[in-house]
Amino acid sequence: MRNNPLASKVVWRTILTAVAVSIWAGCQGPGDRDSVARNLPPTQSRVLYSIRNIERRGSQANSKGQVFQTYEIRLQYPEFINAPFQSLNQSVKNYVERIRSEFVNDASNLDEETLSKAVLPWTAQMHLSLDYVTDQMASFSLETHVVTGPQDKSVEIQSFNFDVRRRQNMALGDIILPDGLPTVAELVAQEIRQNNEAGLTETDITRVKTTVNAKFINFTLSKELITLHFSPADLGETANSPKHVTLAFHQLGPLINPDMGQLLTPLPTGKPAKPGQSKKSAPKRR
Repeated sequence: MRNNPLASKVVWRTILTAVAVSIWAGCQGPGDRDSVARNLPPTQSRVLYSIRNIERRGSQANSKGQVFQTYEIRLQYPEFINAPFQSLNQSVKNYVERIRSEFVNDASNLDEETLSKAVLPWTAQMHLSLDYVTDQMASFSLETHVVTGPQDKSVEIQSFNFDVRRRQNMALGDIILPDGLPTVAELVAQEIRQNNEAGLTETDITRVKTTVNAKFINFTLSKELITLHFSPADLGETANSPKHVTLAFHQLGPLINPDMGQLLTPLPTGKPAKPGQSKKSAPKRR
C-alpha cells in the first residue's frame, strides 16, 4: 500500500498541535488553576488560548490571636498562544494584576475594629465573557464584582477589542465614523428608555449619551452585534447591576468605518436606523 504524504503531514501536524496545547495547559503559574487550552472551530478561527484562573484566600489574626479568613478572590481571564496577540496578553495581565493587587492590599491590612465587626471574607470575582475571536481580532470583557460588606459592593467592567493589524485595543470611535457617534448615542438612549427596569431619569440617560458620544470604550463585538457595557456608576445610583445595550450592525449601516471591513464580516450596508424607529429587536444579552 502506498503512503499518502499529505495525509501523513496532516496527522503529524495534528499530533504536534495537541502536544503543544498540552504543554501550554500544563504551564501553570503560582495561583493559577483550572487553566484549559481551547481552540475555536476552524470556520471561525485557528487562534489558541487558555482560560486562566487566579484563586487565592487570605487570613489575619486579631489581637487575641483569633484567625479570620479575610478575603477570597477568583479572577478569570484569557491568555492567547498565537504570537500576534502577545501585546494583548500583557495588557490583560497588567489589568488583572492591578485588580488583584488593590484588592489584596485592602483586605490584608484590616484594623481591629473591622476584624471584629465586618462581614468576612471580602470577595472579588472576575468573570470573563469571550464574545468573538478571529485571526484578525479578539473581543471580550472582564466584569469584576467586589464585596466588602452587606452595603459595600462595586462593579468594574473592562473590555478589550484587539485589532491584530494595529496591535492595539480599539475604542468605539475606531468602529464608528466620527459623525456617527451622536446617532449611536441616541440609539443607546432609546434602548435604555424602552427597557428602563432600573427607573433611570432623563438626567441619567443624558449622562449615558454623553459617555457614548465621547468614544465609549467598554463594548464588545460579534459577527452581527455590538454590545455596550455599563456599570452602575455609568447609569446612576438607582441601577443595581451592570447593564448591556446591544445594537445590531444592520441598525448602524454606513455609520461603521469602512476600514473595519476585515474585522467585521459581512460589513453592514444600508441606512442606519433612526432613534425611536420601529425595528427588529437585537438579541438581548442575559
